[in-house]
Amino acid sequence: MSTRKGNTAIVRIGLVLITISILLCGVFFLASRTTGPQNPQGSSISISELFDRHAVEANSENPFPDVDWKYWKEINPDVVGWITIPGTSINNPIVQAHSDDPDYYLFHDVYRNYNLFGSIYIDADNEEEGFNSLNTVILGHSIQGMPNISFGILPQYTDANFARDQNRIYLQTPENTWSVEPRFANIVPGWVTSKKTEFRDAIDFIDWYSANKSDANITMDEGPSVPDHVVSFVTCSYFHWAENERIVLTTSEATSSD
Repeated sequence: MSTRKGNTAIVRIGLVLITISILLCGVFFLASRTTGPQNPQGSSISISELFDRHAVEANSENPFPDVDWKYWKEINPDVVGWITIPGTSINNPIVQAHSDDPDYYLFHDVYRNYNLFGSIYIDADNEEEGFNSLNTVILGHSIQGMPNISFGILPQYTDANFARDQNRIYLQTPENTWSVEPRFANIVPGWVTSKKTEFRDAIDFIDWYSANKSDANITMDEGPSVPDHVVSFVTCSYFHWAENERIVLTTSEATSSD
């Protein structure tokens, strides 16, 4: 009987600890959403309120939302672009990471507040050329069971139907707008290099593109041509190496009109 009582007590303690952990996670989540800058009058404004107030919407007629660049540049000069994927939760500013602190936006939001969900950002290795790089690498978090967080929907591009339905990703800067379409997606273990931003020459770029396309888990581009440059979207995924895995979605400028 004493053994059974002891086991029962352990189970109860375990349940209590699990409950406390869930509550703490919820509190931290809310804190990360509501800790924000001050408004001009000095009263506190939540991040979610600020974002909603200056959020922009896209529609089928104009998939490029009207971005208030002046506002976002004042909030954070590192805001360099905007990404929209119609039919998903992705409609966000893009910030540029810097070589002196390349992982800063991994755990800071666009308002420069510490946030476990981080930002959607261009890799620091692309700092010099940005969207003009041969391979612009854009990163964001993906958390299992939370598809609306940052790049949470990106792993769904391994599904052919999803990739076909969400076949346009819209990017814009204060100067330009353009759409890119998925070419292929690779699932790679976290200990394998999942990005390349520097190339010796055009042949090196072609070889890299062709090798990744050949190894891809899903390919949307069956043609032999190689684009002049690509945009690679990188996030965590949970297919094979769930504790340390990345999905890399390689895209290039759309070849046909919407």
